[in-house]
Amino acid sequence: MCWYHWISLWNVARVFPKTASDFFASWQTALPPSRCNKIWRMGFYAITWSIWLARNDKVFNDKACIADSLVDTIRLRVAHWAIARWPCCSVNIMDIVRLPTSVSVPTALHTSRGPVNWVNPDAGFMKFNTDGASSSSSGLAGNGGVLRDHRPSFNIAFSKAVGYADSNLGEMLAAKEAMLLFSKSPWANSSNLILESDSTNMVKWLSEPSSTPWRL
Repeated sequence: MCWYHWISLWNVARVFPKTASDFFASWQTALPPSRCNKIWRMGFYAITWSIWLARNDKVFNDKACIADSLVDTIRLRVAHWAIARWPCCSVNIMDIVRLPTSVSVPTALHTSRGPVNWVNPDAGFMKFNTDGASSSSSGLAGNGGVLRDHRPSFNIAFSKAVGYADSNLGEMLAAKEAMLLFSKSPWANSSNLILESDSTNMVKWLSEPSSTPWRL
């Protein structure tokens, strides 16, 4: 049941190979390369380890194994492992538990980025750059944003505390605030808005609303 549950989350149709080695090899290539592929592969180890522990509990402690509880344990284990493996990934643990297929993780543990230059929007467009940050996965958070035109001139700026939240919520609230401020501004009827953020998750969720965690 555990294997079929995980496979069904990813909409993967497969026939289980006869040997464990073939099963492991096929698992690694079942999905095309992507940032979410890492969570899929991590599922193999979490399921194997969880079943092994449950089997030992049954054999040595006569503890009953409830399938639904084991599935929940596996999803929680994957979430904790993912946060430990990619500590710079600004994703809440419960988001991974609920929607493991929608989580993007870094392609490498350490990457060096060169300077990023801000690019002016074209005439007739205005660009709102937003950002959000949190002191921890659910600590005090804040966000801010700046609206500029093609000249570029500073037209609107905001910075505010948002209470206790993770960085994802901080980023989404920043985008919401930016769109509300722009919609009420004198430029709303004469200019198009470009929303720019360095949050991969926020860009994905705004582009694909169906993949957005329910709490956001």
